[in-house]
Amino acid sequence: MFSHFTVITEGVAHNLDRHFDCRNGRVFMSVNLWVETEEQIFDMVSEIGRDAGCDVRGDLRVYKTEPKQAAQNDAYGYGINFAPYGD
Repeated sequence: MFSHFTVITEGVAHNLDRHFDCRNGRVFMSVNLWVETEEQIFDMVSEIGRDAGCDVRGDLRVYKTEPKQAAQNDAYGYGINFAPYGD
């Protein structure tokens, strides 16, 4: 059985994938996840960030939320966003 979460964390963006409109540097990253176990959350957020061009460096703030997309046969993330902060 899958559960849905929204995760917010800090990271450092470097050459983000062209689908994201955010400058390099310190960012907040948010992502919605469907996971089978809460233990999957950290690895999924780290992998999604790495694939997009962001090193996750902060604590994860995890919230159980209502989904905007349906669960599938495997765990997955969607609604990935980056917001710059600081200099």
